[in-house]
Amino acid sequence: MSPSTSPRLLAEKEVARHCTKDSCWVLLGTRVYDVTSFLRMHPGGEALLLRRSGKDVSPEMEGPPHRHSENARRWMEQYYIGELDRDSGTDEAQVLHAVILLKVWSNVTVEVMRRIPAELKSRGHSILIVMKSLACILCPRCWRTNG
Repeated sequence: MSPSTSPRLLAEKEVARHCTKDSCWVLLGTRVYDVTSFLRMHPGGEALLLRRSGKDVSPEMEGPPHRHSENARRWMEQYYIGELDRDSGTDEAQVLHAVILLKVWSNVTVEVMRRIPAELKSRGHSILIVMKSLACILCPRCWRTNG
């Protein structure tokens, strides 16, 4: 990767998927390396790298059984492909959380709309009332005083 380009951000799940002889990626901290073409050249054998593919190899680089040389670390840089995106690991959880919040908001809005007198709805006040009601529902201070 050229120094002038920004690093490619890769999700942890994406890195974990590359765990075969045809595509073998490893992490060194948050740095991602595609070591596929290095498998056959690895002094410890390709099976050793394949067992650690998709994972952080920092402990193995520091030893035991031995600490890898500075030369080995420099050699590894040619396989650098990007950085681990720590925020992407929770994508599914964030989507699920958003769906739950949306459902809750929808239910609250429907309930608040049911309680608005018909004469206010016809005068166009309903949005203001809904917003004020939602603000009270979400405000912890209102919970303490009204709950």
